[in-house]
Parts: sequence; structure tokens; C-alpha cells
Amino acid sequence: LKINDDGFYTLSIGAADMGTGCNTILAQIAAEVLECPLENIAVLGADTDSSPYDSGSYASSTTYVTGKAVEKCALELKDKICTLGAQLLGLDSALTKLFLDGNTGDAVTSEDGTQRVPLASIATASQCGNTVALEATVTHSSEISPPPFMVGAAEVEVDLETGEAQVVNYVAAVDCGTPVNP
Repeated sequence: LKINDDGFYTLSIGAADMGTGCNTILAQIAAEVLECPLENIAVLGADTDSSPYDSGSYASSTTYVTGKAVEKCALELKDKICTLGAQLLGLDSALTKLFLDGNTGDAVTSEDGTQRVPLASIATASQCGNTVALEATVTHSSEISPPPFMVGAAEVEVDLETGEAQVVNYVAAVDCGTPVNP
């Protein structure tokens, strides 16, 4: 995950979106942590020439496993952004708590917002004369991944002479866990 010079972000993932919506979900996780609109996250999906390694999204575990990696990565990047923001404001980042203001896109130093620096200025400053690379790479693995559960029941009628079958009624229920995208 990295910030671009205009204050937008690029999220490079190794997961392949196979209809599970992982590109959207992972961008939503990054946007929530970075306190920015979803539109500010560009996702670069699986490409064996440039993507990080991903062992696969077995049993649709991308949100659970890769999502945690994205969260950790966004938190690490957020800390780096605030560190550089403190330097630009002439503050000691060890003594001053900076945070991102999701409403304005600024890094601010206090709850009252008395000292601010625009996110785009922080991103631009990271390109020259700076020792803080505004990018992060994180790996996450898990021994477990909560499995989804699904059950379905069908009532069918079969004509025993012709073999023709018709579904009379079908009911299904899915426990997908906690929905990330309502």
C-alpha cells in the first residue's frame, strides 16, 4: 500500500477477485483505516509480474486473511504519514499525536485541529529529501479461517415413467459470518 503524490492510494494485492468482491472489500478496509473515501483507493489486482505472493483464497478466506493484512498495512502506512506530517509541521512525532482527518484529508496534530498539513503536501514531500517512504508491505497468515456454512433443501417431483423432474420448492440459508459490506 502506498500513497501517491496527489494524496490518493494504490493497494497492490496478490488475491484474485473470483466473484467474491475482494477488490472492493480490501479497498473498503484500507479506506476505513486511512479515513478516506473509497474512491481514493486504487486496487491493482493479481498479476504474476507485479503482485505480491498470495497462496490463494481457499473457501473464500480473502476477507479474513488478506483483509487483516490490508488493515495492518494501512495502519503502518498511516503511522508513516503522520510521522512525516509531524516533520513538516516542525513537531516531534514521538511527543505529538497526529491523526488523519477523514473529513478534510489533512493530517492534524490535535483534536482542535489547530495545526494541519494537507495529505497531498505530505505525499509530495515524501518524494524528495525525505527518509520516510510512504509505503508499507505486510504479510498475514492464519492457522484458521472461519468456514462459511450453507444449507439448502429442495422439494422435487419426479415422473417415474418419463424421468422428468421439476423443482417444486427450494429454500436455502447461508451463514457468511459478519458482513463487511452491508
